[in-house]
Amino acid sequence: MSKRPQMFARVDQRPVNLGNTVVLDIPNSHILGAIEIALHLTLTTSSGTVTVADSALGAIPVIKRIQLRLDGSTIPLSVSGEFLDYWSHVDRPGSERLATSGTASGSVWDAVLRWEVAQSESNLTGAILLRNYGSVQLEIEFNGLASLGSGTGLAVAGNVEVWAELYDETVPIAFDNSLMHTLTEHFVAVEQTGDKIIDIPRGRGLERMLVIPENDGAYVDGLVTAWTWRNGQGFEPYFYTDYLLRARARRLYGGDDTPVTGLRVFDFRRAGNRDVIPLGDPAAAPYPQMVATIASGASLSNARLHIVREELENVTTPAA
Repeated sequence: MSKRPQMFARVDQRPVNLGNTVVLDIPNSHILGAIEIALHLTLTTSSGTVTVADSALGAIPVIKRIQLRLDGSTIPLSVSGEFLDYWSHVDRPGSERLATSGTASGSVWDAVLRWEVAQSESNLTGAILLRNYGSVQLEIEFNGLASLGSGTGLAVAGNVEVWAELYDETVPIAFDNSLMHTLTEHFVAVEQTGDKIIDIPRGRGLERMLVIPENDGAYVDGLVTAWTWRNGQGFEPYFYTDYLLRARARRLYGGDDTPVTGLRVFDFRRAGNRDVIPLGDPAAAPYPQMVATIASGASLSNARLHIVREELENVTTPAA
């Protein structure tokens, strides 16, 4: 039976400050099930027109980095606005992007991004017990004007809001507060063809991983021909040709409607998290690695692999 949130409410808002970071506060009470970030911008020019940088993403690329900070140093969320959007499409297949833009001066640019902290409304695995922390803050770093578009005398005004989906602790519900979801983004450079070995940080349980290859400034298909998981000690539990990995996504998610070219997903949280990889576990995955086989003969120019990992982290001292 689903447990609906006790509340869904705006908890803070700030003016957008391009090229800088704004800090939004989240009350340290209740159980945090989800976060939504809403942008409300107006773009004006003296020429009367705007050249839009990315009509599909609209205002989303203006967000360079989103970080959720618990007591300052614990960071379960660290992604760009662009990659949080891509993640949302993987997390909720078939969902539609909310991102508007316009070419006329004075056009309203809106966008909404969402991070599902809990696994679902009926399974709060990974949700965050906020009273464990003295401060809960969402930091949003903004890119400059060029991330939105160009135009004579281009100027931007508007706000960013943070909304929270909160559950009441007093209502009986199955909830293991010793586990916390994390979502982190990074990239690795690809310098040559052949096997690119990527060491996966140890200490958490890997649920899902999103990878997007980039070459010569664009996201691409065909740069990687095969993907291999190594858990260490000579054990390789997963091997896919790139084509078969794409076919697996069709089976798992009911289609191939990915939000960007080249996106691939490794999903280990099916069947009630049965296949979650305990990264660094001496018996299961002491030295976890992903091997991406780069296509022979590929012409590489600033090539890299963008990676987003969804993991479960053991909270050191959960509250009673």
